[in-house]
Amino acid sequence: METIDIGGGLHLHFINTDNFKTTAICALMRRPLLRDEVTVNTLLPGILTRGCASYPSLPDINRALEELYGALLNGQSVKKGEEQILQFYIDLIDREELLPKGLELLRQVMLEPLVYENGFDRGYTDSEKENLRNSITGRSNNKKEYARYRALEEMCWNNRRNEPFGLYGDGFEEDLDGLDNYNLFQQYQNILNTTSLDIAVVGNVNKDFLTDKLSSLFHRESDNPAALPKPSGQYETRERQQIDEDQDLAQGKICFGFRTGVEPVSDEFYKLMCMNEILGGGGSSRLFINVREKENLCYYINSFIFRFKGIMFVESGVEAEQFDKAEELLLQNIRAIHEEGVSQEELEGAKTSLTKKFRSISDHPSSLLNFYIGQKMLGDENGIEEFIEKINRTSRDEVCDMAGRLHLDTVYRLK
Repeated sequence: METIDIGGGLHLHFINTDNFKTTAICALMRRPLLRDEVTVNTLLPGILTRGCASYPSLPDINRALEELYGALLNGQSVKKGEEQILQFYIDLIDREELLPKGLELLRQVMLEPLVYENGFDRGYTDSEKENLRNSITGRSNNKKEYARYRALEEMCWNNRRNEPFGLYGDGFEEDLDGLDNYNLFQQYQNILNTTSLDIAVVGNVNKDFLTDKLSSLFHRESDNPAALPKPSGQYETRERQQIDEDQDLAQGKICFGFRTGVEPVSDEFYKLMCMNEILGGGGSSRLFINVREKENLCYYINSFIFRFKGIMFVESGVEAEQFDKAEELLLQNIRAIHEEGVSQEELEGAKTSLTKKFRSISDHPSSLLNFYIGQKMLGDENGIEEFIEKINRTSRDEVCDMAGRLHLDTVYRLK
């Protein structure tokens, strides 16, 4: 991905490829993830994509998209590490004459909102607030996701831990009553004035034409862009904490949050990926085979990494009376990797699985954008093939050493 500083806080990130029949464009306003902003910022993309000055209603926007041969447009707030990103995406058929029109529509939705007397449309604001309220109150309907969010909240935010990664990325219900079309518009203006704009493009497009077009459409001066947090895996060592929550469930949920101390841009990260894949990354992992299949202890069990924070997470669905046994077996499997090692067959299987996952990223423009946006946020210049190459350098001893670095921080049990 090539990056071009257009000026005025505007950056183009460009992948020139003819592998797809469409051109995918993603515009990002990156903000630090803050308790005071998170709910407000979550509402803004929904309001902006409901209508703008030139296309004041959703049917008007849809008609404009139909004239672009069925282009797709959406806006959302995304939590990535300790950043909150206001993200706007448009996908166009790969036809040269559609690109300027698609960019103009994207600009109007983002930068020319529907405004009445220094406020957003009241009806759109109230509707988006209600949608968000329903989404927040509905979190507990999916117990697996609810348990994951609660575990991260306890691990990173509650009890004065104050790591923004523990915040809910979609905000808090108690904030909604204090928000209206006026203070939401004020925050929108603040974001425009204090946030740089990144536009990532994947498609068969002339770079010079794209640069000139973006400069004319999106160039603006932002004052003192908000400082963004630097992703880091460093942590303060704490004793294991356990949180029990009772909701009278038929199937309990248990989550384990491990600190690894692994920096997101480091050679150690690739070793962590291989270790995680062997431990709980798929159907051939040790946790799946030893805990789910042999012991028949749980309904599911898997592990994954939050790269931006250096956290490894294990989650499982298990009967509440088996919570202690599940933790015991998990720690046994981690110790076995550290003390007894892994086979060459396990390591090669992990490398093959990870290689397939990363190669599949190139199959879809949206996943390609997501990968390279993450890389740019981290300041990591490695592409997909470099990623795979570094994964394949990992040795068995390095996997064992990585298992020994895991520090169990938080156990969250929902029953």
